[in-house]
Amino acid sequence: MQPSKLSGEGEATATLARIAPRAARGRLALALWALLLGAVVVIVSTWVAGQIAESQERDTLDTRLAAYLRVGREEFADELADAETKAKRIAASNDVQRALADGDAEAAAQIAATEGDIGLLADGQLLAGEESWAASRTVDVVDDEGETVGSVVAGVPLDEELADRLARAAGLLEMDVLAIADAGETLAASGALPPGATLPSDEQGTTEQDGESYRFVSTPLLEGTDVSLAALSSEEPVAAAVDDTQRRA
Repeated sequence: MQPSKLSGEGEATATLARIAPRAARGRLALALWALLLGAVVVIVSTWVAGQIAESQERDTLDTRLAAYLRVGREEFADELADAETKAKRIAASNDVQRALADGDAEAAAQIAATEGDIGLLADGQLLAGEESWAASRTVDVVDDEGETVGSVVAGVPLDEELADRLARAAGLLEMDVLAIADAGETLAASGALPPGATLPSDEQGTTEQDGESYRFVSTPLLEGTDVSLAALSSEEPVAAAVDDTQRRA
């Protein structure tokens, strides 16, 4: 007996009914994958944009800090040149020559107090003032007969006043700091960085100071010593630039 037409049509309808949900599920899966892929693309794009913004902002910041150091070193070289000029002037004084030749400690002390930041030495011994300067210039004292009777040491104190002078010469922004350090220990700074604060030994990077993150760049200041000059700036503008870029991405 031949199957009826009705039976054949029923089977075909059932088959189509099974295929239709499968097709719908396939389209739904593709749509979900597309949404997921779109979300991943957005997340990755936002992250990449943030990384680019962070890199650009840090490069700009490092360039500014490096410029501070360049000018600061030049200004410090001028400070040392001034110290040498001062030492030569004092060494040429007849009063100094006489005090050192005679070993007159009282006269030498008066001269040292008047001049400030100097040391007067006779026979290799400190007669008056101070000689233990990290930064200084020394000039021999020669009398009228051409005999060396001692020497003058003119010091450059590595103090807050010097840090402020270097910062003014470099044109530091109010948010930035210029610090003088010895073996990583801050000696003096132009901003809110206390003496004794520890700075990394690296040439550049990030450091935490008093709970705040700073970008820093450092360079040697005195040849043959561990004295360095560091420029620091808060990383808050970097973080703000990243957030702004990611919001707009």
